[in-house]
Amino acid sequence: MPSLQELRASHAPLLLLDAASARIQAGRLGRTAADDRWAEAATEAGIGLFTACEALQLDPAEIRAFVFCDGPGSILGIRTSAMALRTWNVLQPRPVFGYCSLAVVAHALNRPDAQIIADARRET
Repeated sequence: MPSLQELRASHAPLLLLDAASARIQAGRLGRTAADDRWAEAATEAGIGLFTACEALQLDPAEIRAFVFCDGPGSILGIRTSAMALRTWNVLQPRPVFGYCSLAVVAHALNRPDAQIIADARRET
C-alpha cells in the first residue's frame, strides 16, 4: 500500500473511515495535515459512521479515494464501512485502500519488528 503522503499527493481529498473500535472516526484528508478535518461519534457503527461523515459536511462526490481501517476490531464496524464504500463506489468508482491499525501503531513507534496485540476483552 502507498504511504499516506503518497495517497495525499495523488488522491486528495481522501475520506478516511475507522469504525473498527468503539469510537467511530472519519476524516477528510487534504494534501497536507493542515487541510484535514476530523469528526468522531461514540455510537454504534451503523449510525456513528454516517453521523461523523455528516459532521464533516462533505460531499462524497468530491472525494477522490477512500482509506479505511480493516481491523482488527468490530466486524460490524468494518462491514458498515465496506458497505458505505461499495455504495459510494457504485455511484462514482474511486480507489479504496485498507490499513491494519496495529501495523500503523508499529510504524508510528518506528519499530517495524514490533508485535502489537489488541486485547479483545471488553471488561479490561
